[in-house]
Amino acid sequence: MLVNVKNFNNLLRKATLNYSINSFHCEITPERITSRMIKPSKDAIVCLDLPNDTFKENNETLSFNFIEPNSSIVPYLNLIDSENVDFIVRNEKIIVKDGKQKSNLFFCEPEIPSKFGASEPKGKFDPFITIDVDEDFLDSFNKIKKIGNKFGKVYFSNSDKMFKMETTDKKNKFSNGLSFDIKETNIKDNISICFDFTNFINMFSVLDNDVSYALSFIYIKEKEMGLMSCTRKNEETDVIERYYLMSKMEI
Repeated sequence: MLVNVKNFNNLLRKATLNYSINSFHCEITPERITSRMIKPSKDAIVCLDLPNDTFKENNETLSFNFIEPNSSIVPYLNLIDSENVDFIVRNEKIIVKDGKQKSNLFFCEPEIPSKFGASEPKGKFDPFITIDVDEDFLDSFNKIKKIGNKFGKVYFSNSDKMFKMETTDKKNKFSNGLSFDIKETNIKDNISICFDFTNFINMFSVLDNDVSYALSFIYIKEKEMGLMSCTRKNEETDVIERYYLMSKMEI
């Protein structure tokens, strides 16, 4: 089997949300690659269903399972000079051959990776707002990224009919902070949803400043909790990427 190294590296990065999920699983057919992973902390989910432009000359269905791919797989891929290399798949490992260079990459047990058992989170809730990831949003995000590590929190809130993104500590009334107006709304209720800063940064890291995504927000008033979903704007294509972040309770 011939494997495109760049594409495989990118698949590992996306499926593990920039390696914040410490395991990897994917199913491979001649036509498609699917991967559904959940962070052990249950606050981030990745669902991928992609055309197979990575594993070429493959005529069977395969399942790959790795533990800690950022340390067990990526360093070996980074030593490869060729664009495409031979993968010889055995029951317990992959043999990677690039000219005189050979690496053995062992699988973990299938039950070890943090697999997500559905195509999307449970529950049917309509988003109260959807926004485009455009150049203006990315400019605001990049400034939030420079400040937010201090607080470990990113808020998306609606007040005075304006949807905002901000980083601060709302549990401390004397906290500094940075906020950006994102979109005018007709929403009368005041809503504030808090997300883990690291999950937020990792999600945008795998988007690679691509503006073909949109963010949708769900809020469950009774639980004072919410969910952010990030999907491609045009899912009529054969590339399906969905990322979900669950909000956090402030302490």
